[in-house]
Amino acid sequence: MLDEKKLVQLGIKVYNEKADMTLDEKTNKYTACDDGYIKQLCSKTFGDGSLNPDPSMLHQFNNILVKTADYVVEPTITEMLNTMANFQTVDVTTTVIYDVPQLINRPKIMYSAVGSTADLIRMSQDTKKVPAQRRVHTFAHYYNPLDFVTDSVRCFNDEINKLAEEKIRRYFGLVMQCIDKAVASHDIPVKNNLKTSNVTIGDYRKLENRFIRWGGKPVLIADATLIDALASQLVATTSQYRSEKLADQLRESMQITDFSRTTAVNINNPFIDMAGEKTQYPEGTGYIFAGSFAGKKPIQITEFGGMRQTSEQNNTDKRIKMQVDWEADVSLLFGRLIGIVKDDAIL
Repeated sequence: MLDEKKLVQLGIKVYNEKADMTLDEKTNKYTACDDGYIKQLCSKTFGDGSLNPDPSMLHQFNNILVKTADYVVEPTITEMLNTMANFQTVDVTTTVIYDVPQLINRPKIMYSAVGSTADLIRMSQDTKKVPAQRRVHTFAHYYNPLDFVTDSVRCFNDEINKLAEEKIRRYFGLVMQCIDKAVASHDIPVKNNLKTSNVTIGDYRKLENRFIRWGGKPVLIADATLIDALASQLVATTSQYRSEKLADQLRESMQITDFSRTTAVNINNPFIDMAGEKTQYPEGTGYIFAGSFAGKKPIQITEFGGMRQTSEQNNTDKRIKMQVDWEADVSLLFGRLIGIVKDDAIL
């Protein structure tokens, strides 16, 4: 049996390019000696590619991939989710209770992401605490074992990136499910909706002011195209910014993270068709919500433990399938603290 804990630590070092170096006396060049251990691990698991991998070795190898990806993605997930939610990670056996902020009119419905939609959980008017709605979330991942035979280290890092990126994408999708359900249920005030063609920065500032009243800095989650359209107007119409560093940032930054009095969260929104015309999420639609109310945010996210996996090999094409799952709660307590910005001129 392999020592998974030590191998995960080794994988993290290789991924972060912090591998120990050794001098090859024959070539007089330094090479990463930890890379050699990764190659040995791949060799023990996949051999030279001529035979199917041993199931127990394959299971351990994929455990190392998943646990390494979980470690690598944790800082990114924490940074991203904390801009829009109260995010925490707890032990897999922990029971979590949320405090319901005391608004003038308390919420009657909590939205909890299930996987493809969101459940509506009704609450009484005197509810002060609600339990986290623990759910199992899952996705499938495939790879070709021969890639680990021909280019072990590069493939190892690539698979970690793919697993980490998919987890981030899934979390964002779960947040969007809760928001979309709140929209469909009309739990968002009409004045929180800004839907028109060619949205002006003046119109946006009026909406922004509504959310500032709740406390904290508003957060806008949107495609970079919508964020750029609003930020560009700010530079063009506000003379005090034209020669300052902030104006340069708004004009030149690949991803604008702040404009006006808003924290902007650029979503990963790739093309999903061969023609490059359709994106995964609408380009002209964004969601704005209060950054904080009495120290709380409208969305609560709790992750219980980390990712797990089960593996199998396809008998036809020999690809490895990993079924990855983890337990988490993604709940929206206050639809009234959410708003929508939709510019019909951005297609």
